Amino acid sequence: MTKVAFFLMGFLMFAGAVQADYARSVEALQNGNYSLAALELSDLLQQGDPKAEYLMGFMYYHGMGVVQDYSKAFELFKDATEKGHIEAQTFLGYLYDEGKGTAVNKKKAFELYQKSYEEGDITATINLGVMYYKGDGVPQNYDKAFELLSEIEHVDSAILQLYLGNLYYYGYGVRQNPEKAIDYYLRAAQLGSVEAHYFLGHLYQEGRAVQENTAKSVQFYTFAAEKGDPLAQFNLATMYADGRAGKLDKVEAYAWLTMASEQDLKEAQDALPVLADSMSLSEISAAKTRVLDLKKIDPNTVVSPIQPVVQTSVTGMTIEGQTTVSAPRSRRSRRMIRRR
Repeated sequence: MTKVAFFLMGFLMFAGAVQADYARSVEALQNGNYSLAALELSDLLQQGDPKAEYLMGFMYYHGMGVVQDYSKAFELFKDATEKGHIEAQTFLGYLYDEGKGTAVNKKKAFELYQKSYEEGDITATINLGVMYYKGDGVPQNYDKAFELLSEIEHVDSAILQLYLGNLYYYGYGVRQNPEKAIDYYLRAAQLGSVEAHYFLGHLYQEGRAVQENTAKSVQFYTFAAEKGDPLAQFNLATMYADGRAGKLDKVEAYAWLTMASEQDLKEAQDALPVLADSMSLSEISAAKTRVLDLKKIDPNTVVSPIQPVVQTSVTGMTIEGQTTVSAPRSRRSRRMIRRR
């Protein structure tokens, strides 16, 4: 046996051991056994394994079994990126994008996303599309946003489906098609997007691209409201205050306005005292009790009015900070709640 062949066999045996350790760490992480995952990764980290660096960076970013530390996550992703780990490169771009663990650097974020996109990374494709959509770090370019996002429209990503819905709804970068936008919003809602639930509530409330249906509107708004969306909370309140939620219910309206007000939504802050002027002391007391009930709702247990589907794991990372889309606001929802 030659030295070259022997060396190669030894390398393959070593690589197999590395793979086994990494596989065990992934399994432990998926099972919520974070301390075991960290233990399995320790030897690999000492060896400078980029996959281990990526996974440990992920754990530091989310605070899984370790104290959350964006700076440590940044260093680990940076090391893994320098060794060619594509997902780490995308996540590093995100940290530059959001200024987590490092200073905000949109130019660097764009460069890293672009490199990962060229390597076929789906998350990077989505984040690039969002940057072009918002004009965030690059000149706003809806055509480019549509080009990027439509390349991967089959992917079960809530954020992707939401932005495609918005592009079709407003006709940004593509011929306006509200009916097609509904399909994307529904898919995004099935994948758990709170914003998509809000949009659908708005569309059913106004009868845009769908037949007006206040019952469905209330259902979609309620989901988003219980998840903490202040616009959904406000719109739901106006529907209860105006009797368009199936019944006139000032107590429920006051409670949801309070929830939105506490999130600094100015429309709610302006409307709350106006509504209070039309209520009795007993109604206000009941509404304040209702607020306490609403605050006890666990957002993780809120059930969607449509059958959910499991979001496809794109790169094993959550694309946070890229979920805000300019929300359409109801003409009715901007009204001051009038005294009765």
